[in-house]
Amino acid sequence: MSISQPESRPLISITELFNSDPEWVVKRDKAIKKLYDGNTQEFNAFMSKLEPMRDWKDVMDAVEAEFMRKKIRQDSKEATGLTDVLFKRYFPSY
Repeated sequence: MSISQPESRPLISITELFNSDPEWVVKRDKAIKKLYDGNTQEFNAFMSKLEPMRDWKDVMDAVEAEFMRKKIRQDSKEATGLTDVLFKRYFPSY
């Protein structure tokens, strides 16, 4: 099954996305704690890099590069939680 991205739909900001669901706030906080050693500024800087990206593939490429740079296992609970929330920005109905 292929998931196609809706065309020219306005995207919610990443900050609004995380704040839109209490479970996602928890996932964000766990990602900051575990993946960024509690460094909120570093996490926010990376989210700012993703913010202007309009295409899910570009976001995933950037996330994978960030995980490689930081030596983060992509299948870790926190990494998966982060990518799951970001995915909802591009595909809210899934």
